[in-house]
Amino acid sequence: AGPAGAVTNENGQVLITQTAVNAGSITPGDTPGFPVTISQPGSYRLASNLAVTTSANGIEVRANDVSIDMGGFTLAGSGVGRNGIAIFNRTLRVTNGNVRGFTNDGIRSIAPYLTVDNMIISSNGRVGIYADRGPIGGRNDVAYASFSANKVTYNGSSGIICGDVCRVENSMVASNSGTGISFNGVDGFAL
Repeated sequence: AGPAGAVTNENGQVLITQTAVNAGSITPGDTPGFPVTISQPGSYRLASNLAVTTSANGIEVRANDVSIDMGGFTLAGSGVGRNGIAIFNRTLRVTNGNVRGFTNDGIRSIAPYLTVDNMIISSNGRVGIYADRGPIGGRNDVAYASFSANKVTYNGSSGIICGDVCRVENSMVASNSGTGISFNGVDGFAL
């Protein structure tokens, strides 16, 4: 369960709408407007499209063990938002939606255990999905990323950049300005 002001559905998912973003308090420490700050583990679901109209990240994940179901909705950077979804802690799963129009990256992770499934990530200024090593570096702080059934297109740099131990499968990565898929470390695997 989320904080007292958060709305949850019958499955216990905290619902995120444009109205909720404007009000703030989706989780403790979340201020009105963007970024949406997810500071508690749990399951979150978009219940409307979200439009970022300032130079901020769309969603910042600052808790471990978070799942975001985009619910078929779009997180749009409107050509001014910085990163669509930025993760700073361990274990994020993002599914079923669209991230587009951010000046930097669509999804940017500096933490291990990122999973992205059934997403369309397009028209971002830099990388579609960037799964970097953790801030400490070394074999214990690698990306451990898994991407499946995604469409990553028309981004200003590479489609997908991945640190060590990454898997990309059943995905279309095309028409990006740079490399389609770049494995920066070891153990990259594309099917």
